[in-house]
Amino acid sequence: MENNRTDRQPRTVDFSLFDQIEKAVPAYDLDKAIQKRDYRIDLTQHYADAEYLLTVDGIGMLAKGDIQAVKGKAKQGKTFFITALVAAVLNGKFGALKASGEDYRVLIVDTEQNMKNVARNARKIHRLCGWPENENHPRFSAVALSGYNTDERREILEGEIALLKPDLVILDGIKDLCRNIMDNPESTDVLDLLSRLSQDNNTAICCILHENKSSTDSNMRGHLGTELINKCTEEYQVTKKDNVITIEQTVSRDAPLYDKLEFTIEEDGMPSEIAIAIKTHKNSIRKTIAKTDYWRQFFINQSSYTRKELHRIIMESGEKNRTNAYAKIRAGLNEGKLTIDEKQIITLTQKEDSI
Repeated sequence: MENNRTDRQPRTVDFSLFDQIEKAVPAYDLDKAIQKRDYRIDLTQHYADAEYLLTVDGIGMLAKGDIQAVKGKAKQGKTFFITALVAAVLNGKFGALKASGEDYRVLIVDTEQNMKNVARNARKIHRLCGWPENENHPRFSAVALSGYNTDERREILEGEIALLKPDLVILDGIKDLCRNIMDNPESTDVLDLLSRLSQDNNTAICCILHENKSSTDSNMRGHLGTELINKCTEEYQVTKKDNVITIEQTVSRDAPLYDKLEFTIEEDGMPSEIAIAIKTHKNSIRKTIAKTDYWRQFFINQSSYTRKELHRIIMESGEKNRTNAYAKIRAGLNEGKLTIDEKQIITLTQKEDSI
């Protein structure tokens, strides 16, 4: 059926932006890339720990230089979760989410929605940050790429990252960088591109992808989903029941986040402050960490630890389960037996009744 609509407005394109992108993104030269990259491990060098943009009660989220994944069924609240994440990164705090630094820059790349809807979501983030909703902010940018083809989207993504130097990139619609999410080679190419961009620019790239449609299958869709789970360092699942949206970290290659995050959607469409919904740990763990004597054994010869160091010591003391070792640290902090400072250094809490 012929479409006779005459009310469509032609899309205006700012070609100067493409000139800027061409200057910002040099032609990819494999030989130069190999020379530039320091891919051989040198054990005489110090390799810094992951730099996380956010923490939840001391546990890091969104590591710079890595890829993260957010998954969920359709209309389960993934966009609301992203809104809260971005507001926390830009504004320093949102509920339980706390930024690890200041003046972070964020880029949202939306490949699915039209410009009106992307702008509406961007204004929500401005509102949460206390910024004017009708003004741009130098630390936050959003682009709408639903009207572009696959190759153009990839080029614009690379160009915007080169221009803006963001600390966090939200890629809402990774599937639209791929012509066929069931194609294994093409899915690998997309993840190779994102891995290169995240590492070369030291930025966290958080990708959003739907789960399979079956109610019993929570895997991300297609070969693209398989490649994403292979490459990502963190995966978060978003579910919704009634008006409560719950976020659970389902994959972590470093310190896992044991707490679920929950928030509700207000009448104006804004997420409420995120609250921690602490999982119930085994009673044996809680009984163990409740005893100050349990912790004293680790601080006889050393007065302080990073979380990783303390985890290693607990494992060496006889704990066989990595998850339980992290759970003990969390419970020790919650029970007040351990203290953690702003540099994430853990010490034994000094109290008169525990000496």
